[in-house]
Amino acid sequence: GLRVEVTELAVELVDGEGQDLGSAVLAVELDSEEVRLAARELTTASALRPAVRSGVVRVIVERPARRVREVVAEDSAITVHDGPSLEQALRRWRTTSPAQGSVEDDAEVEAPSWMRLAEGGSLRVVRGSVLDEQGTALGAVDADLTRGVGSMFHSRGRGQPRGSGELSWDVELDPGAGTLEGPIVLRDVPLSALVPFLPPLPLHEPSRTLISSELRVRTEEGESLAAEGRLSVTNLALDSPRLASVPIRNVSFEVEGAGRWRRAEHLVELERGTIRLGAAHATAAGRFLLYGDRFAVDLRAALPSTACSDAVQAIPADLLQELRQLRLDGRLSANVVAHIDSERLEDTVLNFSIDDRCRFVNVPVMADVVRFRTAFRHEVLAHDGTMIEMETGPGTDAWTPLLDISTFLLHA
Repeated sequence: GLRVEVTELAVELVDGEGQDLGSAVLAVELDSEEVRLAARELTTASALRPAVRSGVVRVIVERPARRVREVVAEDSAITVHDGPSLEQALRRWRTTSPAQGSVEDDAEVEAPSWMRLAEGGSLRVVRGSVLDEQGTALGAVDADLTRGVGSMFHSRGRGQPRGSGELSWDVELDPGAGTLEGPIVLRDVPLSALVPFLPPLPLHEPSRTLISSELRVRTEEGESLAAEGRLSVTNLALDSPRLASVPIRNVSFEVEGAGRWRRAEHLVELERGTIRLGAAHATAAGRFLLYGDRFAVDLRAALPSTACSDAVQAIPADLLQELRQLRLDGRLSANVVAHIDSERLEDTVLNFSIDDRCRFVNVPVMADVVRFRTAFRHEVLAHDGTMIEMETGPGTDAWTPLLDISTFLLHA
């Protein structure tokens, strides 16, 4: 049979309109069964997303089916650009599956990208690196993607984000149906590496926050992402005037349970979860929305019998501020139901059921009631945000002892 071999061929890649797509040096072997390509010095144009620079790429194409059987990219650098969202990328891959007959049988319909890979074929990245648009390394990756029957694929791999940590995955995906399912494991991955995939959050210095997880994820209708397993967050920092006047730092917690993220609705749903902060833990279920100036919470939570000191120490120090010196003895339990929507504050519901058996052991000066036995300076925050100081307490003109105030006024 016919056999053609080209040992070195420099090529410039252009599209049908003459636009530059890149360049490479190729070696080609061709016979009646398949075409084998080996490209070195491959560089795609920056206009392509993602753009690629690769040391060596080997490609095997089946003839005459013109299906790709194997692609191996070694020492490749992939440049990530701002581009379509996850949902848009999935929709671009989705189309009527071959089993329905409209792709293979109708020449007028362009075959989806995943059909260019033969059944049993694979794509592999060996010693790959991911760069941002400025050429800064975001991390390293080794991965493979293998096509099964029809539109089913299996992908597994391991990556190391810049700075620290490791991530791995072993998932089944079906681009024809827009589904994905399988385990994803993170080990001390900087939160900054995940920010592009998260809903808007008031994060502060996310590169200092480390994420570890063992989650089984799955997409639902191509629009939401469900997860079940364990997630731990170390050294989280938040910066929002709604929470505190200063950034809230050194927040560490662990969540175990199941939930989903509806990205299009900017909504996080917690079906069931156990949240651990220090030595305290609580169970919770609910829905959380944060988008622009709007926030909404629909929450049911329970705190089992817990040492009062553990409950206080679970609160971030930047929220406690002067109350960090507070020391309690005894135990505490609680149930909370909260429904808050910033667009319908008149419908707010806050129900607390608390069994408080805490006893004060030590209190900071600002909370010590001894100071109320004589006149003292009192600060009040006015509606316009200004701070007003006044002198009040026993001996001042405006002070009335509690025992001298009518009980009818107190109940009113």
